[in-house]
Amino acid sequence: MERNLAISAALNEAVQVHHMLSSMDSSSLEVRTQSAWADCLELYEESIQKLNRSMFLTNTMQNNIHVQTLLSSALTDQETCKDGFIDFSLAATYSKLFPLNESSENLCKILGMNKAVMASQTSGLASEEKSEGWLLRNRGLPEWLSESDRRILQEAPPPPDLVVAQDGSGNYRTIGDAVATAAAAQKGGKRFVIYVKRGVYKEYPVIQVENLTLLGDGIEATIVTGNRSVADGATTSNSATFVLQNCKIFVRKPMTQQTNVITAQGRTCPDDPTGIVLHECFVTAAPDLKPVQGMFKTFLGRPWKEYSRTVVMKTSLDDLIDPSGWTPWNSSNFYLDTLYYGEFNNTGRGADTLHRVNWPGYHIITNVGEALKFTVGSFLNNIPWLGDTGVPFTPGL
Repeated sequence: MERNLAISAALNEAVQVHHMLSSMDSSSLEVRTQSAWADCLELYEESIQKLNRSMFLTNTMQNNIHVQTLLSSALTDQETCKDGFIDFSLAATYSKLFPLNESSENLCKILGMNKAVMASQTSGLASEEKSEGWLLRNRGLPEWLSESDRRILQEAPPPPDLVVAQDGSGNYRTIGDAVATAAAAQKGGKRFVIYVKRGVYKEYPVIQVENLTLLGDGIEATIVTGNRSVADGATTSNSATFVLQNCKIFVRKPMTQQTNVITAQGRTCPDDPTGIVLHECFVTAAPDLKPVQGMFKTFLGRPWKEYSRTVVMKTSLDDLIDPSGWTPWNSSNFYLDTLYYGEFNNTGRGADTLHRVNWPGYHIITNVGEALKFTVGSFLNNIPWLGDTGVPFTPGL
């Protein structure tokens, strides 16, 4: 299969890059370059694992959806490696270390190949089978999950191996200490479960072990919080990624002469299935911004990379949102014709689209069929198994 040959070639290239990185004497690098180098070493390890997994899935529609996710994630790993250098204004250093690296471009082409494979498989389905209803009816766990993990998802939550509680009623007071113990204690690939009791945990737990599950007391009870940024020396790799549904987003007061931007999504490949969707959320000013919100502009997003994609739908937008809605990355106005920004059925004083930007890539979505593409059921392609995990979500509009 042509796609698998291309994946094999991308895998070999990623292995070569990883070998080059692991052979370097990092002690000779200055501190920021060391940080970006360490991220790249880990990110290419993850990229290699995902490319390996994508080669051994059988050619079915559901598996090819998963292959698209794996390829996209492998591409994101490699792009995030590059971003780590750019975050620290080390683009020239990256070009010196990776002079002939075309792995990202090749992965983008493979994403296109796999998308074509999926399109050919979809063309054989009846029209009603392509609908969201077909996704909902065909539930079940993906074949890449182990038998033990299938049982965990299908049964009641398992008893925890460790308990974290700030009041001292558990085994540990911090998540980090519990994770460290789990890494040392885990044997034979058995899933390790840590129960984190209610509380606000101001820490940065690093999880470098497989088959680890963290269970909390609920979205507003067990909270892990932090405030790292590039300005503090943290790279993009050490940031978090979220799917936002039914969330309350409180916009903080920025520094003098700054603006607020809620999203900054970055895609470098048109066939990459990633993006950001805010669905049934609530966006308003935080208490520190509310009294002075007229002094600062707040936008829904700006395009970080060429194929940036963000959709805000059925979300309550308070009056802090600027009438234009969106803002360019900078004065160069890059990517305004290649991005995809959309709004659908939003409410609130900041939802009026009359004075929104008139960029070629901006869309006021009026067609329900178009909006359905950005629901959990369609956009994440996770309906066949996500429901079995017990995670609460709305599959459709």
